[in-house]
Amino acid sequence: MTQPDINLLEAGPEDADTALILLHGFGADGRDLGPLAELLTPSEARWRFIFPDAPERPLRAAGGMTLRAWYDLDPEGFEGPAEEIAGAEALALALVQRERERGIAPERIILGLRAVPP
Repeated sequence: MTQPDINLLEAGPEDADTALILLHGFGADGRDLGPLAELLTPSEARWRFIFPDAPERPLRAAGGMTLRAWYDLDPEGFEGPAEEIAGAEALALALVQRERERGIAPERIILGLRAVPP
């Protein structure tokens, strides 16, 4: 089984038939999304929720302060370095693959990302 090298908050049954993978926004972490698992789950559903933590990095958009972010943001254009964006994409794909290996059909895997600061 593919295991991404990152902190993950996971909720839901082992026999889940649907997975929701949410990548948090600028300055947050996976724990910020944790309450969504309870709010979004219908009582009869077998959903697995996966909320990974982005790495901590100095961010230009935050005046160089170190925060969690999937990639650095240019405060002028909201563009990030290609290698950091590629790293976020690779993580997302690894998490999707991990859920497929755990038996969830591709059409039942939902991926969400908030990458632009509020």
